[in-house]
Amino acid sequence: MPFDTKQAETNKGSGIITQAKSTPVPVFTKQIFFNKDTGLYSSEIQLSFVAPNSLKVQTLVNNADGTTKTDKLPQGTEIYYREAGAKTESKLTVNANGKLVDKDGKELDGIPYSQNVSISLYGMGFSISGQPNNNDVFSIGNNDGAITDSRNILAIGELQNKNTVGGNTIRDENSANDRGTTTLQGAYSEMVALIGTRAQKMYIDADTQSTVLQNAIDNKQSLVGVNLNEEYVNMVKYQQAYQAASKCIETAQIMFDSIIASV
Repeated sequence: MPFDTKQAETNKGSGIITQAKSTPVPVFTKQIFFNKDTGLYSSEIQLSFVAPNSLKVQTLVNNADGTTKTDKLPQGTEIYYREAGAKTESKLTVNANGKLVDKDGKELDGIPYSQNVSISLYGMGFSISGQPNNNDVFSIGNNDGAITDSRNILAIGELQNKNTVGGNTIRDENSANDRGTTTLQGAYSEMVALIGTRAQKMYIDADTQSTVLQNAIDNKQSLVGVNLNEEYVNMVKYQQAYQAASKCIETAQIMFDSIIASV
């Protein structure tokens, strides 16, 4: 479900926190909200202004007695921020002391703040605008009831007409190289057509090979087999020849007997 953003009721400035429209549903892990002292977990990240231009990021954890306390982010946590109008993001990493470190290794007390700065961590994207005062606090947590937010189901519905299949998946979603080449419906239709074409080809190949096999069988039979019709014709022909030879012998016998009798 979407995460929930809110500002503390005690805030004195005009700062407003807003979720990024393209933010995916975050997966909160135990590592994010683990209190090493109590072994308890929290579901809230707290952002507080320690100076007009510096935003400190901590987790708010529950103590065993029901009270809460802030705790530092786990070592290695990566935070990205982009100032308004900037084309690229800057990355900060949490070190062993809970401090934010920039790409040059310099420790910072918080995220540099300017109007409409965009921030992302743990897959969550949001921006803060306005003029917050020192000690103003914003928090991020689970929206357990998914109240007043249907962006996920709307985004799921939009997938039907979006080119999400066949492209590359990299960070810049606005790049033409990152977009898919077809929709889910289009990919399914292409797959069905491809399977149908290949299946038809297999049927045709099977029929062709069946004909080749039958011709081979017929050729073999013509060489080594017995043709009953041909054998019957030969038998009748030999029978008639035998009868003709027998008649000749009979006639010769009669002529020979007549010669002997006349002597």
